[in-house]
Amino acid sequence: MLTHAEFLEHLRAALENLYDPDRLCQSPLAGLFGVARRFDAYAALQGILCDAIASLEPKAKTPPQQRAWRIYELLFYRYVQQQTAETVAGQLGVTK
Repeated sequence: MLTHAEFLEHLRAALENLYDPDRLCQSPLAGLFGVARRFDAYAALQGILCDAIASLEPKAKTPPQQRAWRIYELLFYRYVQQQTAETVAGQLGVTK
């Protein structure tokens, strides 16, 4: 069983390697989500992570300034769209 801190560490690593089949398949999350032994483990884990991000998209009626939008957009643009941290920060109006 993973601790919360370990899970977050593995999640960050998996998101950073979302489009790297070799590294993503080696993630402990593949085993945790039950896809490690599948022939399509890479695609399965990638799908799980992308679906999880997509599930965070706020409803259309949610005001754009709500924190939920910022969280969703940060994850979507940084990891799914593979934009740099600097680009995403600029898009979201965040400074370092």
